Amino acid sequence: MMERCSDSITVHQCFCPAKLRGARSSVPHPLALLTSPLQQRPVGRLKSLFKESIVIKDQREKVGRESRGPVVLQESTRPAAISQEKIDADRKELEKITTVLPPRLAGTLLEKPDFCEVVELVMDLGRPPLARFPSGDLKLSTDVITQEDLAYAIDKLGAFGDDNRAGIDRTLHRISCMRNRDGRIIGLTCRAGRAIPGSASMAADLIASGRSILFMGRPGVGKTTVIRETSRLLSQLHQKRVVIVDTSNEIGGDGDIAHIGIGRARRMQVSKVAAQHRTMIEAVENHMPEVVVVDEIGTEAEALAARSIAQRGVQLVATAHGAELARLIKNPTLSDLIGGIQAVTLSDDEAKRRKGPKTVIERMAPPTFDTAVEIIDRRTWRVHLDLAAAVDSALKGHEVEGQLRVQREDGSVEILEGGASWDDDSSPTSSSTSALFDESIAADRRSGGAGAESSWSTVGWFGGAVDAAAIAILPHGLDGHAVKDVIAGMGLERSVLLTPHLHEADAVLTVRERLRGGGDDLVNDARAAGQAIFSMKSGSPPSIIKAIRALAGIDPSPFSLRDVSAAVDADPSSRKRVAALRSEHDIARMTGRSNIVSKTNYKKKSAALEEAKAAVEELVLAGGHAAELLPRSPDILSAQEDLVRSYNLPFEVVGSDSDARLRILPQHYTSGDNERALGTEWDARSSGWHTV
Repeated sequence: MMERCSDSITVHQCFCPAKLRGARSSVPHPLALLTSPLQQRPVGRLKSLFKESIVIKDQREKVGRESRGPVVLQESTRPAAISQEKIDADRKELEKITTVLPPRLAGTLLEKPDFCEVVELVMDLGRPPLARFPSGDLKLSTDVITQEDLAYAIDKLGAFGDDNRAGIDRTLHRISCMRNRDGRIIGLTCRAGRAIPGSASMAADLIASGRSILFMGRPGVGKTTVIRETSRLLSQLHQKRVVIVDTSNEIGGDGDIAHIGIGRARRMQVSKVAAQHRTMIEAVENHMPEVVVVDEIGTEAEALAARSIAQRGVQLVATAHGAELARLIKNPTLSDLIGGIQAVTLSDDEAKRRKGPKTVIERMAPPTFDTAVEIIDRRTWRVHLDLAAAVDSALKGHEVEGQLRVQREDGSVEILEGGASWDDDSSPTSSSTSALFDESIAADRRSGGAGAESSWSTVGWFGGAVDAAAIAILPHGLDGHAVKDVIAGMGLERSVLLTPHLHEADAVLTVRERLRGGGDDLVNDARAAGQAIFSMKSGSPPSIIKAIRALAGIDPSPFSLRDVSAAVDADPSSRKRVAALRSEHDIARMTGRSNIVSKTNYKKKSAALEEAKAAVEELVLAGGHAAELLPRSPDILSAQEDLVRSYNLPFEVVGSDSDARLRILPQHYTSGDNERALGTEWDARSSGWHTV
């Protein structure tokens, strides 16, 4: 089908081949280069399997939340047809895994209608044999596995290596064994291996760019399958010299002849697992590759070898166990892949220039890889196009936000700019990157302060309906997993929401060090917007629990946000007023200077005067809001009054005895001249001042 877009770019409608008898679930096939009809060039010389097609989409649908970013441009190459010969060949190869089963079990498995979907076979001594499918486990027999059954399987295999793995010649199947203390085999796991064309389609543009790519993900998510297909694309489609360092023979299969699934790539086997790093260096020195592919970088020596390869100008494609980038940064063994981290002590001048602490955590060196891909599941990936920038952002305490790529049922790939997640699913997420909040602030200004429609107004991040009086919190500089776990553990999923947008938040929840120095962009934006800021001494779960209880109104606190929603129903402008009043407490108690927040310095006159000065300059003069300071002794109150008089601002003293405190009022206060109202509690409704 041919369509014509408004920008005169031809669109070829991709098709999904019908699911043929006996074939595995069809997986869409890859894409190649971004191009227009005037720039189209041949991208390969494959004769039978693939044809080129371009998919150009402007997707702005919501997947959890509305996607942002430019028009999505992608090109996809798909199999024109799947021949019956190909189907028969795939089934014949899959049937080879049954050769390790006793005949009575092999026949039972082959008779299953969904045999082609089998994932692995499990044979444990003294237990019934199992066949695992995507739909669940299937018991192949009620009889238990005996030592004779295991001996039959071992006789069909080659010798197990020092990693307790073996294979079937010229197949991708992997057989792993379990041993007892004496070294005798007591269990086998037979994992079915498949070469799936199209499994790397979501990274085809990265593959073609020549960038070094690191694939991360949990075990079993499909990392090895992806780099096997990547090897085929690079060697066959892009005509590059590819060498695979195949430690466990998982990429190229068992035996001396590599599996056809790796295309024209060459495969180097490794004699011992401990020698993988030496084989990696040998591949570069002896065989002049343009690309080196490595599966499962897991030791410090292998990480250093990978860095050496990258420094020699060779494209590197590798995998590593790790659910997400943030956890890889904290891994002391593998952190060198992302450049390594180190604590740096700044000079006094540099710390003052940065407006931050003297000791900071920084990236030690350029990352080994240019791009990192988190494989969340087989159809959802998160891509960090600039790995160095992502690591730097994470080390500054920001939530790392990557590019979310989702593969649709029809095989097309949708790119959601800036998509990210608290956890490893495709649910919406929270982020603290300055760009995201700059966008939120800009949206507020464009809409006159009303902000965009809240994405959490009807459905919270946890899914389902939310309370009408729900509050929204923006975590900043905190572990998003910890905040979400605390909210879930307290049973407040419907009452307390997380939002990445400053204009949607009722309060910003952060740690105290973020308020020091005035160099945090988000804190400055929140203060400029009159947003409530609640700080904690640390981001530990007990501190988060205490903060959530206070904000949600469970514990009596002046910082409770529970009154906001009710007030808004009666007066839409009250949200800003209540938030401003709450911010007054924040400015007075959390100006970001340790000698103010410390209780041991309350009686010092210098601290009290600095508190008053900060309240005047940052809240009253800059924002036109009133500021109420902490209770002080009479002599300190007098000193604070003298300071406020020097700014020609009205003020009043509220409370009595030990609770006496100064309230600084804006210029448009209309209740009269400066007055001392000792012993009189202030009421917002009867006061003459108002906020702007």
